[in-house]
Amino acid sequence: MEEIITEFLNNLGPISIIINCLLIFIEPILPILPVCVFIGIAFIKLGPVLGFIVAYILNTLGVLVFFKLSSGIFRDKYLKYIDNKESLNKITKKIKNLKSEYLVLIGALPFTPLFFINFACAISGMEFKKFMICTIISRISIILFFGFIGISFMDCLNNPIKFLYLGLVVVILLIISKIVIKKFGLNETTQDKING
Repeated sequence: MEEIITEFLNNLGPISIIINCLLIFIEPILPILPVCVFIGIAFIKLGPVLGFIVAYILNTLGVLVFFKLSSGIFRDKYLKYIDNKESLNKITKKIKNLKSEYLVLIGALPFTPLFFINFACAISGMEFKKFMICTIISRISIILFFGFIGISFMDCLNNPIKFLYLGLVVVILLIISKIVIKKFGLNETTQDKING
């Protein structure tokens, strides 16, 4: 994998970092792109700290833009379509009211189908503020994973300790998410807000 990244960097020359940053931003909208390669390139070209910051900001913004586009284009059509479909209504309501800590956990795991999860959250009518805060928290784990582990995945398979590091990061993020979620009152249902 590292040889492919090196060759990719050499072929693009000085504009590689600009193209790479654009691809990190676009990846949430086009999930067929190999995000681990682009985040790995950012870590290699910019160093681990700046690479993390750039990849984190761009990828998180990409997810939020995707959420807004999906909800703006598809939400009303979808909600109208499921209006008289009880089973789809139940699933949609469960997604919309998904506890924030579950959304953080799902979003923090690198091999979950985040494109579909983000799309489902957008069209379910989930509150943008809740989605945004959960995304901001959970993307830390994804960027760290693909930055430090993703560029040498085969090495990770040979060294399971790296998976333990990821597990530790996920646990820390869950603790942080509990604190942030409580502070913003994100798990209150609409009925709780009306009553209290």
